[in-house]
Amino acid sequence: MVTKDLQSLDAIEAEHIASDARIFPLERELRWIVRRTDLDGLWLLHVREFEARIRHIAMQPHRMQIYWELPWDAARGPLTLRRCPPQDEDVRRTVGRTVWAAISLPMEEMHTLSEIAGEDLSAPDIAQLVTPTLRCSDQFTELHHQILQHQSEPAVQPEVQRALRMQMIHRLIECIVTGDIQPASLTLRNHADIMRRFHRYVVEQGEDRPVYVPELCQAISVPERTLRYCCEQKLGMSPRAYLTLRRLTLVRRALLRGAASVADAARQYGFWHVGRFAQAYRAQFGELPSTTIKAQRQPRGEG
Repeated sequence: MVTKDLQSLDAIEAEHIASDARIFPLERELRWIVRRTDLDGLWLLHVREFEARIRHIAMQPHRMQIYWELPWDAARGPLTLRRCPPQDEDVRRTVGRTVWAAISLPMEEMHTLSEIAGEDLSAPDIAQLVTPTLRCSDQFTELHHQILQHQSEPAVQPEVQRALRMQMIHRLIECIVTGDIQPASLTLRNHADIMRRFHRYVVEQGEDRPVYVPELCQAISVPERTLRYCCEQKLGMSPRAYLTLRRLTLVRRALLRGAASVADAARQYGFWHVGRFAQAYRAQFGELPSTTIKAQRQPRGEG
């Protein structure tokens, strides 16, 4: 098992081994504690986040992923599993401390297990929410936790790993087969599709080109009122506020990576008035951009 205490955007995004991820922090600091293990292609993940953020993820096409949220205080309760379609994209916001976990298998293995079990266990065409019984939920989450703990022990025997792997798969199948399955509603699917088109268009324009809402709405054929509603629901902010946050985050990345100057980094991402940019940056991250760049250049152990 690997346990990491992560505080940089690059490192946090790199931990999304079953998907491509982009993180947009809503606070100055960002900290994740990640526990992960690999049982011969069965990936288990547990993440504890400490600050609010927006995250966009795009699933890998050759793996099936299921994830779920957990209480911060580790209390047990009803569990809702989200089964992700192949190449699924999702964007959502947290409002603070969050705990979530995931399990991922190769798609080919799920097809094989479907034949063995006589049940369709392959990834769904649209996102599904699965609510297992309380007994199945407890057994599933407890085994997930035990495996992550057990894998931290030295010299785990291969036969023990194989047994744990089969137990985890058995619990997963039991949750899917006996659980209450609800496909996402048509409204939620439509809103998710709008958010995918919104995000793809912004990405396609390149990081150094500002995108404006009227242009965006015309390009993706969505009324501004509808886009605003979707963004408020998913991101907790307007499209314009999100686009500004995105560019501020890109500047912050550049400063943390050693940009030559604040002005150069700001203009690279479309902030032409450096004074107004500095005010927006401080309002978002709680410090001036000059403070960020000075902290990055300060030698370790100094101060």
